[in-house]
Amino acid sequence: MASDMGAGGGGDQNALGLQWAFGFNNKLCGGVHNLSTEDRFTLFYISAHSGVIYDCAARTQRLLQGHCNPITACAVSADKKWIATADTGPDSLIVVWDSYSGTPIKTFFNPAPYGIAAMDMSPDGAFLATLSAVPPDAGDDQFDQTLAIWEWTSESEREGPVHAQRLPLLDAQTCIRFNLNDAQEIVTNGAKHVFFWNWMGESLSCYAPLISKNNFRTAIGAYSASCFLPNGQAITGTADGDVILWEQAQSNSVAAGGVPGASMDGGDNGSIADGTVEELAERSAVKMIHLGEGALNVVTTVDDKYICLAGEDGAVRFYDLQFRLEAWFEDLEAGPITSVSFSAAAPNVDPSRLDFSVPDIVVGTRNAYIVGLEAIVFEEVEPEARRGTLLVQGMSDEVHGIATHPSQPYVVIASYSGALYLWDYNQKVLVMVRQFDASRLRPRCVAYEPNANYIAIGFTSGIVKVLDPSTLEDVATFKNAKEPIVDISFSPLGDMFATADADHHVAVWKLSLERIVEEEGPEAEADPMAEATIKATWIYLGRHRSHWRPITALEFGLRDDGRQTLVSVGEDRCLVEYDLDESSVGSGVVLKEPPKRIEVSAVPTAATWHPLLGTGANRDFEDRVVTANSEYKLMQWNADNKSCRRTTLGPTFGQPINKLLPLVKPSPRDPDTDAADSIPHPRLGYLAYSTCEKVVGLCKMPLDGNPNKAMGLIAHPGPISCIAVSHDSQTLVTAGGTDATVNLWQINTEVLDAAEAGSYPEPRLNEAGEAVAEDEMTPKERAEATRTRMAPFLALLEGGEGGEAHDELVDFFYYAQLRSQGENTTAPREVSGRVPLSEIPNLMRALGYYPSEAQVSNMVNEVKYSKFTTTGEVLDSVDLPQFIQLYVNHRPIFGVDKPQVEEAFKVLSDAAANQTLNLDGVEGPGSGVGKGGPSFDFASTFNDMSTVDWAELKEKLLTAGESLSDDDLKVCLRALTGSDELPDGPLTAETFIDQVLGFEDYEEDE
Repeated sequence: MASDMGAGGGGDQNALGLQWAFGFNNKLCGGVHNLSTEDRFTLFYISAHSGVIYDCAARTQRLLQGHCNPITACAVSADKKWIATADTGPDSLIVVWDSYSGTPIKTFFNPAPYGIAAMDMSPDGAFLATLSAVPPDAGDDQFDQTLAIWEWTSESEREGPVHAQRLPLLDAQTCIRFNLNDAQEIVTNGAKHVFFWNWMGESLSCYAPLISKNNFRTAIGAYSASCFLPNGQAITGTADGDVILWEQAQSNSVAAGGVPGASMDGGDNGSIADGTVEELAERSAVKMIHLGEGALNVVTTVDDKYICLAGEDGAVRFYDLQFRLEAWFEDLEAGPITSVSFSAAAPNVDPSRLDFSVPDIVVGTRNAYIVGLEAIVFEEVEPEARRGTLLVQGMSDEVHGIATHPSQPYVVIASYSGALYLWDYNQKVLVMVRQFDASRLRPRCVAYEPNANYIAIGFTSGIVKVLDPSTLEDVATFKNAKEPIVDISFSPLGDMFATADADHHVAVWKLSLERIVEEEGPEAEADPMAEATIKATWIYLGRHRSHWRPITALEFGLRDDGRQTLVSVGEDRCLVEYDLDESSVGSGVVLKEPPKRIEVSAVPTAATWHPLLGTGANRDFEDRVVTANSEYKLMQWNADNKSCRRTTLGPTFGQPINKLLPLVKPSPRDPDTDAADSIPHPRLGYLAYSTCEKVVGLCKMPLDGNPNKAMGLIAHPGPISCIAVSHDSQTLVTAGGTDATVNLWQINTEVLDAAEAGSYPEPRLNEAGEAVAEDEMTPKERAEATRTRMAPFLALLEGGEGGEAHDELVDFFYYAQLRSQGENTTAPREVSGRVPLSEIPNLMRALGYYPSEAQVSNMVNEVKYSKFTTTGEVLDSVDLPQFIQLYVNHRPIFGVDKPQVEEAFKVLSDAAANQTLNLDGVEGPGSGVGKGGPSFDFASTFNDMSTVDWAELKEKLLTAGESLSDDDLKVCLRALTGSDELPDGPLTAETFIDQVLGFEDYEEDE
């Protein structure tokens, strides 16, 4: 049930451990439950893919982890002892938990093809009833939905349900409820139909009663929720605020094939059975009463004497069984209600004061509030006294911006609802909230200034605001963009900040400090000792359209010489550096040099500055930028000449990385003032990362491709919008975007250290118990030590050490030594164990990896300057261990497959038709500052028949991009087809794959 992966992801202790979840699923009807009994005051609610048991008195959370998809259904037993959760998506689960210990008791794997949409627990807690989820891409008349009953308390080894029955009509059912007085009777409803089910022994039957608008001479709204009444009747709420009363008719014997009837819109009733159920009672709609304004999301009963209704109008109302109003709570002002739940403890009310009494109530709302109510509140006169007690506050809309305070345990959360929340994540206290008008100002990204003097926030409307962190009030407002601000970042010294917008512009602001002398006159202004105040003003310098596709990272850095610098990378495969010294109000934002194309086929997805690691003689002295790309590689670039210094295999958990953050050491503090040192913080040797979907993790530096130095786990069930690291590097904060949840993770780098150490065999020790130094070893011992050091990389080869791939690589490497010394030479051969750098591309191609010329240049530079960052030495050859690392780090994670070839033909075909393909390098900013090149959306214009004329394709191969010579092309064609030329005329992807590339398993129907 663990959702961890990679190094540091198993065992009792993880490199990342979930501590707290801010927010809950405010849109899930029935997603908040009151677990309170006589001896505890506890809630249960859903937060993304975790269940949360929240102790309101102790202010602690117990987190129920195990689901990988969003939890979409939950149920609680009447005695509050058991909790059941279920999710929707692939590899779904139903899990039953002990609500006191948080321990999973029973798990059902893959209960339905796409998971569970709704669930209820029987009155005795022994059974679960579920409705399977309908895939989102299923058509209105092309889906199957199943009702299933699960006996989770049985000790048998049954893995499936006791009963399962396909729904007879194409109306997705969204609500399911047991009859509290007869667990063998169930009601379900969708928008158009209500089904009454009865199961007994091996039989399961259902009946859809007759109803139409003619019955009540008015239109009937979509059904929302249903339940049984203690007197045997049933009710269903509608989207119009009406309640329909279902009453039993005469009894019949129903067999498979069923009885006639009708649906809500006047169609035929359906009755199905997998056997015969004696005396299945038919029901008919006898009354419709208007009891609410808007949809009724909650329809339930309490204490066998009251009906409880709540919904979009934000009120909770109680009626007796004759629908006479008994009590109402209409002053909550918490938004539309999605959940109402009651304590298992007896109501603490004086009967002499109040005729109405129910157990304590917990209400969940769509505005992300969980409110506690007592029945006695109904007696209060003042509206403020009838609003209840706020127990939990979440985010009511998507979260795309988070930022941590540079020296205090605070986190700022920006929600699309327009709210900006400031939380103390140590005390779990909401310190402050600023509410913007969401129709104009939806916060998209947020950043703290390094000295905590300002907060900058970017909005989807293109507006940028600078706020005072102590009050969240405006300091300055700028409107210089029309498109959403997608990233915002402060400089290390806090005197500049920059933004990136969705129109691919980078904008820069600079802090201006003006000294204002209180006394007038030139003498006072010239006197440095005169009393004066400092006026700080943020000045907009300008913006530059430095990319022609979306910007994926915007990062300030502090160079080794103390200079600040700013770089950005984008989907146009360019790395851009900005000249902050030359940028000004007059000249605008100036580029240091033209955009540098850094990728050939991959797309950069994230970037950060490489920390200068080491001390003394082993200290790094080269400034580098680290980028992650769509091919799961981490690449290091020299910050000055933008040459590639190293390519390593990155984490391969799920999607590519979309954010990289270095862990920062705590800043030294002044014991008298508790102020942080102004010196920029040194970095630790670790990176935190997030991927586009679900996964966050840690990497240990230096980056060398060892998979045991990285870990990842499922932090959210969907896209991860942003991450942040606390000032002390002890906490990772993650936001799930659409799940409106922010999670806190405790960082434990020691687990990652242990995982790395465990990937190597134990070193040989001397008599003192210390590891033997390499220069003290014999040649044989040195070879064994090298093999030990290479163990993680050898394991990445197919078959591992000694496997076919390893043996083939060694043979090719030694053959390359022979080639470098001359294959036919008669002179004595020198076995150096190294080959010239010029042999690297030949070795790679012999092993089945065909790098481009740019990739070959990167590999050669990587080896050439591998020691340059620490010793300044430049190499001209490579040894076998170094080549093995080079191979496993550079080769593609996924080989070229037939769909990729077909897609390439579609691109070429469409480009030829539209005359927009540019294979000669970087389009856009490289050819004209700020103008941008053609942004061709290949995916939206693919042809059904992808055909390329061979003469045109040949011309491109000979002239564009990394062009082939005519002789090279003939050699390739001869090796593939046995001929120097292909027939003139159109060439399809199928023909190219079958007759040129020779994919033997190509099938025409693919």
